[in-house]
Amino acid sequence: MRKKVLELNAECQQCGKRFHVKPSALKHTKFCSKECHDIAQTKGEIISCATCGKEFRVSPSLLRERNFCSNECRLKWLSKHVKEEMNVPGHSVRHKAPHLTALNQERNPKLALEQDAAYRGIYTNHRRIMEQHLGRKLKPWEDVHHINGIHSDNRIENLVVMPHREHMKLHWRLAKERGVI
Repeated sequence: MRKKVLELNAECQQCGKRFHVKPSALKHTKFCSKECHDIAQTKGEIISCATCGKEFRVSPSLLRERNFCSNECRLKWLSKHVKEEMNVPGHSVRHKAPHLTALNQERNPKLALEQDAAYRGIYTNHRRIMEQHLGRKLKPWEDVHHINGIHSDNRIENLVVMPHREHMKLHWRLAKERGVI
């Protein structure tokens, strides 16, 4: 018995490979496989990852200035970007950037602390005194409030510990009562 040799009568529109199709389906068949069909139906571009360089397909709606093949690559890039480009020299952890401090002082001049007060220790002595009184370290979210409003009066009866959020609310309310804001 002789095998019938099939004629390669069609060309895949995606990969260019020649393949056999029944003459009745020749008009409608354009791809050699489901994979080629799926790739052709997917819109987008093949681009390379900003971190590892791996090539991958991205739909037009997801194209960005920097594209990443995975969340792991995005986090690697972000970590490097923060360390090298975003950190201002002299900018410490959990400290507001200098431009934000200046902006806050400009917007709220009556609520702003003096420029060098923290460096002189005026606003840290009361924390130290309260820690000694309580016999424990204050939590980062705890503030020490001066009841009479005089920051140099660090008597224990003039100091009270409160959550930072409540402390800020109190000062805003006091500023409104004074007509400052």
